Amino acid sequence: MANVVGKVLLISYWFPPRAPEFAGKWAEGLAKYLPEFGWEPLVLTAKLPKQPNRRYHVVETPYHDSPFFYFFKKLFGIRSEQTLLMYIAELKKKFRITSATSLLDVILKLGGEIIAYPDVQRAWRSPAVKVAGDLLKTSSVDAVLSISPPVTAHLIAADLKEKYGVPWVGHFQDLWSQNPYYPYRSLRRRLDQQLEIRTMACADTLVTISPPHAEKLSRLHGKKPVHTITGGFDPGRFVIPHPQPSAKFTITYTGNIYPGKQSPEPLFKALVELISEGVINRKDVEVRFYGSYLMWVQQQIDFYHLKDIAKQLGILTWQASIEKQSESQLLLLLDWTDPDEQGVYTGKVFQYLASRRPILAVGGSRNDVVGKLLEETKAGVHCLDVKEIKSFLKQAYREYREQGQVNYCGNKRKIMNYSYREVAHGFSELLSQLVPSHTKVNLNL
Repeated sequence: MANVVGKVLLISYWFPPRAPEFAGKWAEGLAKYLPEFGWEPLVLTAKLPKQPNRRYHVVETPYHDSPFFYFFKKLFGIRSEQTLLMYIAELKKKFRITSATSLLDVILKLGGEIIAYPDVQRAWRSPAVKVAGDLLKTSSVDAVLSISPPVTAHLIAADLKEKYGVPWVGHFQDLWSQNPYYPYRSLRRRLDQQLEIRTMACADTLVTISPPHAEKLSRLHGKKPVHTITGGFDPGRFVIPHPQPSAKFTITYTGNIYPGKQSPEPLFKALVELISEGVINRKDVEVRFYGSYLMWVQQQIDFYHLKDIAKQLGILTWQASIEKQSESQLLLLLDWTDPDEQGVYTGKVFQYLASRRPILAVGGSRNDVVGKLLEETKAGVHCLDVKEIKSFLKQAYREYREQGQVNYCGNKRKIMNYSYREVAHGFSELLSQLVPSHTKVNLNL
């Protein structure tokens, strides 16, 4: 650990062992690597379901769901480690609901629109501000870094900024009122936009994950400094022994699939055509989906007569998903279908980088951030249509048949630029600029 030049209060609702959302892994990555750059993080989070890793200085605050959400969880048996998206998928499977615009979806969105303002974790704000205030008085905190979602983290930071004047960096894993997945109606969006502008007005600088997102934030927040810091995997993954590749020509997908936003159908079409043409032996192929069971995905599998090849295999732990990825011949990445979402990364793409297996990205547009990332790192290919998918699969399958595995050509040096260590380095520089009394640490990088 480098000499400490400052302490930063890291506000993140998502932090392991709470459900491993991308925001939680990002917060953990900062907590792990910021000390290398002279910044000591104090993690402020809501009461966790289990004890956090003792290597981190975690401060848990009291937190109870609002009465409505508490009743809702009890009524439908939502476990604390489940996200709402995971639960809705299970509930829709139970009642055999296949539509993405079912009555259940409408009810949940309407309830969220009225009650979950600005988000489901709104009840966290008051106890977090109280506990954080005590920390600022006793722990010589030099700066605050808030991570959303949920946006309540920014509201907490804004309260602390107003009361104590501490330098504040607001980080957006997902955009707030400008989120391409914004689920509510236009009136609620206008209210959120007004709240976002008021809340972030006192932030010293804003950070997000991609240049397109940074441009949107800049337009909304005027002259506010906005920075891009991209990345999201632990470089410690590179020292773990790599497993033997699977015997079959496995194509693996892990995580959620958003209906209307992502689709595996182009891959299914390409596989059916290659099998029909005799290029690929269907007995060699296995397409594995790990995540919540989705009826509409199963309907696509059935439609293309791929039940013996493509299977939905359930939700895995984060570590198990890494293991399944690392043994796969190919990793499937479903890019966003809407051009407005070309600035959106998923945590999956960075997790895939750590797995060191070739990535096949399907969908999206030619100039989106995922395609540029794969081109830069040589970690995979971005295919926009069935013809391009077929061409890549022919080559990959040939390598599999001749060598027993598909060649991996990822550039490790380029890939490491997207590690949590480099993320922490970027944030450390921003923090040191905001707190000029602290000199930067020379780490001979």
